[in-house]
Amino acid sequence: MVRVHEFNPVIYPLKLWIAVTTENLADRFRDLDDLSEDVNWRTSITSDINRGIVGVIIRFRSIEDIDFRTVSHESVHAADMIFYELGVKADTDNDEHLAYLVGWIADCCGEVRSFERKKKPDKSVKKK
Repeated sequence: MVRVHEFNPVIYPLKLWIAVTTENLADRFRDLDDLSEDVNWRTSITSDINRGIVGVIIRFRSIEDIDFRTVSHESVHAADMIFYELGVKADTDNDEHLAYLVGWIADCCGEVRSFERKKKPDKSVKKK
C-alpha cells in the first residue's frame, strides 16, 4: 500500500498530495500519467476520485529524488498549478503570495522526506 501524504494549504481550497512511489495511482487520482523509467518525479493537477477533491500531486520515484533542487523546481510547478486552477495571477510586482506558497510546498516535501526516511529500517545497525 502506497502512502499518499495529504496537506491542506488552509487559505486555498485545494489539497496538496505527495507520494514516494513508482506505482500507478490511477485507482485514486484522475488523469495521472505513470512515472516512466526516465521520469523520477512529476507534478500534476488532479482530483481524488473517491472524494471529488481537487488538488496537486507531486510524485517522487524515491526519497533520494527529494533533494533541494528537485523540491524547489516541483514546488514552483505545484504553486503555479494551484494558482492557475484558482485564477490567481502572480507577477514580479506582486509575488509574495507565490513565494509563501512555494515555501510551504517545499516544507511539505521535507516533511514527507523525513517521514519516509524514518519508516525505512536503518541498515547501518548490525543485527546479532
